[in-house]
Amino acid sequence: PIQVALGVTATSIAAGGVNTCAVLSDNSVKCWGRNNLGQLGIGSSDSNLNYTPIAVNGIPSSFSVSTLEIGNLFVCAMSTNNEAWCWGRNANGQLGNNAGSSVTVATKTASLGGLGSALSAGANHTCAVVGSGLVCFGSNQYGQIGQALTTTSNAVPTAVAVSGTVSRVTTGDAHTCAMVTTGGVQCFGQNASGQLGRATSASSPDPASSAVQGLSSGAVDIVAGGSHTCALTPDGEVKCWGANNLGQLGNNTQVGGNTPVTVLSLNALPTTTTTSSSSSSSSSSSSSSTSSSSTSTTPPVATTIANSTSSSTTVQPIALNTNTTPSLKTLRIRASRSATAAKIAATVSLKIPKRSQGSMRISITRGTSYCKFVGSTVRGIRKGTCTVTVVLIPKKGKPTVRTLKITVV
Repeated sequence: PIQVALGVTATSIAAGGVNTCAVLSDNSVKCWGRNNLGQLGIGSSDSNLNYTPIAVNGIPSSFSVSTLEIGNLFVCAMSTNNEAWCWGRNANGQLGNNAGSSVTVATKTASLGGLGSALSAGANHTCAVVGSGLVCFGSNQYGQIGQALTTTSNAVPTAVAVSGTVSRVTTGDAHTCAMVTTGGVQCFGQNASGQLGRATSASSPDPASSAVQGLSSGAVDIVAGGSHTCALTPDGEVKCWGANNLGQLGNNTQVGGNTPVTVLSLNALPTTTTTSSSSSSSSSSSSSSTSSSSTSTTPPVATTIANSTSSSTTVQPIALNTNTTPSLKTLRIRASRSATAAKIAATVSLKIPKRSQGSMRISITRGTSYCKFVGSTVRGIRKGTCTVTVVLIPKKGKPTVRTLKITVV
């Protein structure tokens, strides 16, 4: 590793095939690498190898980046004000404005209306969570923006029909998967390697969003590779589907699959259990950390809460209750202030159960540079947005999953 000379502290990074960008603590963005189509956002394009990080032009001084994504020779950033600004290659309209010439400075993506909360950049398309729904733009060669295959591309962000309230989106080279607040995952686009998880032998592209089969426990996080997709389940397993010619499914084979298979010897969610008196659901008295696997990763942060003074319990694999699709809830906290577990649960219309009734798991699944756990509370670190998933696990019946967006102001 070689230290990159940025001048100030970096808060997040994104790496593409031929360029890299970093968000800095002063809210600026710097990029370096190839710039043949303006993907460095410096106001020009060139054939040089740009070794020195250069500030991106055109980003408003009030713009605070919450998400940074690099596609194939283009970059998009989502702000904490819920708008997207993109630059670089635009042959298919993947920047969300008029398709055609490359854009060498950051340019505002049209039609998000200040409601965007997350985005993902594929090879030649982009999708964003807007309000409770999903919009996509760019290339549609394989139906990856959710439009009929007769539409080869679309530069205007256009709604995609997804069943439920969308909380997360991820894009591969030419496929897209969305996660809804109940934990279900739906995919569309190219399917040559089974990356849509349709549990059928059909490999034809499909622009219609459809549920991934064999993911009965749902998901708390998803991420797509070029031609495969992986999901993190509430019990900490990682399940993947699609191309496996290079072992990307992690099941000790090179045989691809169109239904999720479990990555071997991996549990990605250490469990932090907080216990409290049975007479109160809002106070906490102790915490401990355990991991159920010999193989560890850098995980989303999670805490499991149950009303009891007894010892920690093991959370077993679970199936999600997908009978309801509540709207995405939001909560605002100030930097250096915290939201209690009880407050988080109440915001998504749930209540911490007594030990005799079950338990609750709260996970920070996105934006850990803006929020962190302090005991059983979620504390705001700095201005930005984090996503929290709340899983109510009753002793009887199916668990309920809710997603909460916490904005640190």
